[in-house]
Amino acid sequence: MTPTERFQSARDLLLRHRTDLAAARAAFRWPELETFNWATDWFDVIARGNTRPALQLVHDDGAGTVKVVRRSFEELRLRSSHLARHFVKRGVARGDRVLLMVPNVEALWVAMLACIRTGAVMVPDTLVKLLQL
Repeated sequence: MTPTERFQSARDLLLRHRTDLAAARAAFRWPELETFNWATDWFDVIARGNTRPALQLVHDDGAGTVKVVRRSFEELRLRSSHLARHFVKRGVARGDRVLLMVPNVEALWVAMLACIRTGAVMVPDTLVKLLQL
């Protein structure tokens, strides 16, 4: 069984028992995964060629203008892969910390997926602000 299949099997078990916590606890076992990257082993598998919406951001400027940004799974896969390659070219490696100083816009979600792909640790700016309190 591939890492993707093991992950999916564990996820499906939890979904089957989502209304029965005791049954979920009794049946669930963490999948044994020698290596697993959520972005490449899970997200890419469901995203490849998938034009369904994966991200929808609604921004209201407060003056009555609403802007909606929608991206498909495939668009996020392609954009985050591109950014991950850029990160690697710039020297970002597994375990490096990447500070994300981005509001809730498309770039935040692309950057998070790119960090996961490279194995970099994402540090959201909001967390930095909380730690400074």
